[in-house]
Amino acid sequence: MSRVGVVTNPGSRRNRARLGGIRAVLERYPETLHAEAARIGDLEGILCEFARREVDLVVVNGGDGTVHSILTELCNGTAYQELPAISVLATGMTNLIALDVGLAGRPEAALARLLDQVHSGAELTQVRRRLLSLHTGGNRPPLHGMFFGTAAFHQAVRMARSEVHPTGARGSLAFAMSLTLAIWRALAGRADRPGPLFQGQDMTIDLDGVHQSGERYFLVLATTLRRLIFGLMPFWGDGPGQIRYTSVAFPPVRLARALLPVLRGRPRPWMREHGYLSQGVDAIAIATRDPLVIDGEFVQPEPDVPVLLRSDREAVFVRC
Repeated sequence: MSRVGVVTNPGSRRNRARLGGIRAVLERYPETLHAEAARIGDLEGILCEFARREVDLVVVNGGDGTVHSILTELCNGTAYQELPAISVLATGMTNLIALDVGLAGRPEAALARLLDQVHSGAELTQVRRRLLSLHTGGNRPPLHGMFFGTAAFHQAVRMARSEVHPTGARGSLAFAMSLTLAIWRALAGRADRPGPLFQGQDMTIDLDGVHQSGERYFLVLATTLRRLIFGLMPFWGDGPGQIRYTSVAFPPVRLARALLPVLRGRPRPWMREHGYLSQGVDAIAIATRDPLVIDGEFVQPEPDVPVLLRSDREAVFVRC
């Protein structure tokens, strides 16, 4: 039987209202370890204690940013020689990772279902996913996650935090509203809201060592997830690489006509020659002065120092 440890981010938006329910479930399973990480710096000690207590299934009770922080600590730290299995509760605001590899349903019910099955010795469903490793240069350890974006995606995340989340929208609805708002403003050419979204983002990109001809981009996305909101998957094309990559040049040609084909991953024949590119790759090198986003967390790259995205690690996620 697996030994389970739950790591809770008490500051995640949904946990602020639901943490009492999670604690009530855990009271019924005293053999389950539980630790609350109020700061990223708490994770090292928590995971070391879990490893010492032979926890082999780590449950993440938080949003995409919490999953990202725990994956980064597990991969870079010394607590575990091999990554433990991971389960994800959907208690963040967007929950892209939980939608693909997490526990379905209300967090309290999902956690109770998981612990019931672990306690009974039932067979649990395991899925394997590659992780994104974002190398930012120097001697800094890489960041690990599952969804990366910049340019218009960076602007959409900013809008989500400042304009969408305050409305109470969360999960897939919040993500869809943010993207819709960002794209609508791009289509409308809102002059009263200048910024990188409307001017494009200057960057140089190499895919598997091949320099791309573009110098300014409207959108760049990369992921190892296999499922996104509402069945949308803006990735297509060939390529043996583990990372799904999509970029749209700036200015985006016929964006209104291209939008649905892009979101569904079904491009029209004219799109590639007009800067709509998608393929599977193993390495992405990006040099830019503008912010990047990995699992909802902002990363400011050093000017003119390329960051490198690879898929160096694999994790096992447990669902039930």
